[in-house]
Amino acid sequence: MSTSFFEKPILNSPYEYPSSHWELDENGQPTQRIIERRRPAEFVTPIPKPRKRRGQPKQQDLVFDEGLGLSTQEQQYEQTSTVINALRAHIDRVQFLTAEELFAYIETLEAGQASKEETVHGYNVKVNYQPVDAEEKAQRKNAVSQVILKAMARMKGK
Repeated sequence: MSTSFFEKPILNSPYEYPSSHWELDENGQPTQRIIERRRPAEFVTPIPKPRKRRGQPKQQDLVFDEGLGLSTQEQQYEQTSTVINALRAHIDRVQFLTAEELFAYIETLEAGQASKEETVHGYNVKVNYQPVDAEEKAQRKNAVSQVILKAMARMKGK
């Protein structure tokens, strides 16, 4: 077995975006392959295999719930790594945007968060907000202004 992982475990500079990582198998052992992308967030620590394994069952991880029954084995790191990976995806997307693209992206995120589903008079109503570009905003503003002007003109004529 090659020991290149243990000879050079760090592949990336701390001052640059991570571009590669060592592949690990399901037991956290290095496969000696370098993957050319950032490693997804997972809480695995590579530990060298012991010299002898005598058919002993795999040691279970501790679940820190202080006896309150609030945490299970499956919940330990699942939510944290999902949030970290989603945050990294947002950062990767935003990192190379122009100012206009950035504002449009933020508006899209805000629109998605503003979308909601409510019950009104016994009916389920789902509202999906979607951002619009500057030209469409101006057209809508103009249309609303025209409606208000016409309504004011009608009221003045009465």
